Amino acid sequence: MTAESVLRERGLRVTPQRRAVLHYFLFNRGDHQTADGLWNHIQQAFPEIARGTVYKALHDLIDAQLLEHIPAESGGDLYGLRLSPHHHFICVKCGHLYDLPESFQPIVAQPDAEPIASIADVNLVFRGTCTACATVH
Repeated sequence: MTAESVLRERGLRVTPQRRAVLHYFLFNRGDHQTADGLWNHIQQAFPEIARGTVYKALHDLIDAQLLEHIPAESGGDLYGLRLSPHHHFICVKCGHLYDLPESFQPIVAQPDAEPIASIADVNLVFRGTCTACATVH
């Protein structure tokens, strides 16, 4: 799977900027990045790319449901790959954001409850202590 093929599958025009942003997330699966952090990474390969161009590409890819916007615990914004539905876990000690598979379902549905809506997507954020932080005394 290449950035070009994914962009074409979603009906987006392949531009160098979109390709660079999507390539970063495809190559660094599970990574979540701020827009400025992403811009710094992409500038290594494309020094002429403007910060605003990265923001525009991020929003285009969010609109195409390839990326997601996640409000960070620190008050900033994080972006990550969203090719398939998944949930998130945030470590309250180190602040790291982890992807959890959609199959991670700790919530049990109430079988007798009246349906109040037709749900299209669920995005849960779990908070706790990651394994790495839990082993540090």
